[in-house]
Amino acid sequence: MLPYPLSWRRLAGDPGSASAALLIGDHTVRAYLNATPAQAGETLADWGTFRVQHNAAEGDRHVRLLSARIGFPFGAQRRSCVTDEYATRVTSYRELACIVAPANGSQATVLVAAAQPDAWTTQLPALNYAINHFTG
Repeated sequence: MLPYPLSWRRLAGDPGSASAALLIGDHTVRAYLNATPAQAGETLADWGTFRVQHNAAEGDRHVRLLSARIGFPFGAQRRSCVTDEYATRVTSYRELACIVAPANGSQATVLVAAAQPDAWTTQLPALNYAINHFTG
């Protein structure tokens, strides 16, 4: 389950994923949450470089890694998280993206929490809550 604020809207996505967003005006995404099963090549060990390269490969511009924390324990899980910034064709975002590996060896999950830079501080509590309370 991906918790998100009541004012946000659930979005359709890929099979097995969950997404929600705070939309503004012309349906621009102001803030965004996504949980999806990890794909091949997404690992705890290389998350710090993988995520930035992945964003660039998807067409994001000016991708910049701000911080990375690799393989740290979080309850019964291990996580690797990055904070980065990038620009799309429409706007720019700051994101916290984590790969979460359950202790029981089941499939890892990628969690993405993003917001436009000028909304980052106000949206960060909701983004952190979703990342820290995700149950998958």
